[in-house]
Parts: sequence; structure tokens; C-alpha cells
Amino acid sequence: MRNAKILVLLNSVYYAWFWLGVWVLYYSRFGGFAAVGILETVMIVSTIIFEIPTGAIGDLLGKKKTLIVAYILSGISNIWMGFAPNLLHMCLSLVLMNFGGALRSGTFEALLYESLKAEGKETRYTKILSSMTASRLITLSIAGIIGGYLYQFSPQLPFILTGVVITLGGLLSIFLQDVAEEQESFSLTTYLKQNVKGTKELFKTKEIAVRTGALLLIMVVVLIMYEGLNDILSVGFGFTEVQLGIFAAVLGLVGAGSSMLAGRFSEKGYGRMLYLWAIIMYGVSLVISPFVGFLLGGATILLRNIAGPIIENETSAFLNEKVESRYRATALSAFSMLKSLPYAMSIYLISAATDFFPPAWVAFSIGCFFAFGVLINWIVFRPKVHDASEMDGVKV
Repeated sequence: MRNAKILVLLNSVYYAWFWLGVWVLYYSRFGGFAAVGILETVMIVSTIIFEIPTGAIGDLLGKKKTLIVAYILSGISNIWMGFAPNLLHMCLSLVLMNFGGALRSGTFEALLYESLKAEGKETRYTKILSSMTASRLITLSIAGIIGGYLYQFSPQLPFILTGVVITLGGLLSIFLQDVAEEQESFSLTTYLKQNVKGTKELFKTKEIAVRTGALLLIMVVVLIMYEGLNDILSVGFGFTEVQLGIFAAVLGLVGAGSSMLAGRFSEKGYGRMLYLWAIIMYGVSLVISPFVGFLLGGATILLRNIAGPIIENETSAFLNEKVESRYRATALSAFSMLKSLPYAMSIYLISAATDFFPPAWVAFSIGCFFAFGVLINWIVFRPKVHDASEMDGVKV
């Protein structure tokens, strides 16, 4: 459990984003909202480009080394952003930041699962991941509040402090232990083969392929809502600036509590049942959006913040269980890329649609799409819900 304890701490360190509440203000200093749009485009494109190749690096070179490099690069990029003299430097630092983040994404969860599996404790994965999700949300909330005050003293300070903290995480990563696993020598050939084989892990049997497709449909919607449409809906429901700030803090704390509670239920064998209820609750919260007002509208967003962490954690558990050790980080990165690509291609159109149609009806349309993914989950895997021997926190 040594690795697990260190990884829990590293997770909080990585999400000490002191710039969380002020990044738009800082970005706009480099050319107004046009600069914000340019930097967001750079962020989305670079995230997608880096997601696939970086997972293979973790599997081939070792997950510990990859995490050390990931944290150091992420830390340096934040510090660079704090000292950036112009928009070009901002773009380059953002590219470096996303490269470090991509190195971390699949590798982090893969090492956690591998470490627990080596000790025969992989059934605790969902509970520990739930604790990490909770700590992430709490850390983001606290860091965002602190960063708002720091910004008043110096706009650069939140980014610099974030970089320093994450860089220290790179030093902490030295104390991790790589789980013994068969590794091929690194070459361009093995690297390319690793990417192909790792991606195939997500579709290696008919059952896994269908489930992967259903999970992708669901996770694309969760990503779209989390990354922007929930905020647009909050404004559409009539929240004021002050109410939005308070509501954001409440959502973070509620999401943290939901994740912790879900982890305990999963460990007791109710992971699959909890997942099914979460996706149903998420879908219902979307399709009723046009028919609710201020209070119930806020409640629907709250419901999605309760269900979202459960869906994410159980999805990660399923993927980790189904892929081979040597391809785990690659497969997780591939799934992340497949999830991000539709988001990147659709988020502008979805955001633009809210200028012509009520945001609540846009959410209703997305809810219908979400229901399709839920239906596939239910039809294909319904018989297994009654198999008590399989109802655990890992098999979803």
C-alpha cells in the first residue's frame, strides 16, 4: 500500500491549481477574450495530440520514471506561464503543460491498479480512486479560493505557486516503486506496436468492444457537461455572480462527498448497482432541464455532480480490470483520447447552439444522446446485474 499512499498525496499535489478561478482574467491580459479563445484551442488540440503517444511511454519506459517527468514538466510549464512575456510564450507553456498532463493521465491510474494488484488488493481500487476524486475536488476548491486572493497581489503568483507545488510532486514521485512487469526495449517499432496493441485492448472481444462504445457515449456527455455546459445552464437558470461562486464551492464539496460514499459502497459489493443508478440519475437530470426553474434547475446540476464522480470511477475500474498489464497505460490514454476527440469537435457547436436555443433544451437534446449509451449498458449487461458473485466495485 506504499505506492497507493504516495499516489493519493501526489493526486492532491497535482490539482493544487491556484489559478483555477482567475485563469480567464490572466489569459485575457495577452489580448483580450480573443487570446482566451486561442489558448483554449491550443489546450484542446495539444491534449488530443499528446494523449495516445504518451500512454505507450509509460508502459515501455516504466510508470515511475514517466510520472517523475510528468510532474516536473507540468511544474515547469506553470512557472513558465507565470513569467510569460507574450502570447507565444503562453501557447508554448500550455503545450508543455498538456504534454506533462498527458504523460500523467493513463500512467497514474495504471500504476495505482498495478500496485494494488501486486498485493492482491485490486478490489480496493474503486474505493481508493473515490478518495482521490474527493481529495481532488477539495484541493481544487481550496486552491481556487487562495488563488483569488493571490491574484490581487500579483496576477503571476497563482501560476508560479502552482508550478512550485507540482514540481515538488516530481521529487515526491522518486519514492514510488515500479511494479515488476515485463517490458520491451524502447524503439520506434515497439513504440508504434505498443500504441496499436494498447488501443486494441479496448475492443479485443465483442463484449468489451460494445461496453467500451457505451462507456464512451456516456463519458463524452459527462465531459461536455462538466467542462462548460453546466456553467452555461447555471446562468440560464438565473444564478447571479455571487450565487455562482457559492454554488461552485457547494458542487465541489458535494462531489467530494459523493465520491467518498460511493467508494465505500463499491467495496461492499454494490459497485455495479451504484453505477447503474448513477447513469440513470444523470440522464434524468438532463432530460427534465427544460421543465424546471431556478431551484430545481440548480438541483439537476447538483445531481450531475453527485453522479459524475461515480460514473468516472466505475468506468476507470472496468477499463483497468479488462486490459493486460503491459498495455494498461496505453489503453487508458487511448480511451481518454477517444473521449476527448468528440468533445473537441462538438463543444464549439454546442456552445454556439445556446446562443440560438435555450440552454435547457440543448441539455435535453444531449440527455437523449446520453440515454442511448445508458440503453446499451442496460440491454447488454442487464442479466449480469442479478449475479451476486460479480457485483463488486471493480466489475461494472
